[in-house]
Amino acid sequence: MTLRLIFVRHGLSSFNKEGRIQGRSDLSTLTKEGQLQAEAAGKILSSIPIDAIYSSPLQRASETTKVIIKQHPGQYKAIYTDDLLEVDLGDWSGLTKNELMELYPEKLSIWEKEPKELSINRKDGTNFHPIKELLFQAENFLKSLFKTYSDSNKTILIVAHNAVLRCLILKLINEPSKGFRRLKLDNTSISIFNIDF
Repeated sequence: MTLRLIFVRHGLSSFNKEGRIQGRSDLSTLTKEGQLQAEAAGKILSSIPIDAIYSSPLQRASETTKVIIKQHPGQYKAIYTDDLLEVDLGDWSGLTKNELMELYPEKLSIWEKEPKELSINRKDGTNFHPIKELLFQAENFLKSLFKTYSDSNKTILIVAHNAVLRCLILKLINEPSKGFRRLKLDNTSISIFNIDF
């Protein structure tokens, strides 16, 4: 049995264009260019039979999903799941890189060199490691997917965000050293994995 996973990053968003950190903030929306990118991705995917679609519920991803579905001849209803939410970067959301350099220079350096080691304080004062948590979230999503689809030949479309898609890919390729920073996923990039069970 082979499970095909098609990962698509959302289209260009308003925060992407402004150079702002998005994280789990839902203030960022698809730009006109992002909508056109989603249409183009949808046209490319329209010839591929898809068995299920999973999407992040954040509007930049959910809008991309809706545009892709419109391009496809099949009848689809996406499953929106918090397991595909973007990395939680707390108070960093909405800030530009320059603002981060001013406010959190040491933390920004860790984020750029060893993102897995970054720790951030929540509003309640507790500390967390965003990428470690995201890797755990990605692993849980994949386990659930494999449990549901491992006994059949299915093609699953997954529309989400840069960091969570990187973590899903890292889990599939056994987390190579420095892997998070070595992966690059552009807006509406399409990555395909065929998994044999």
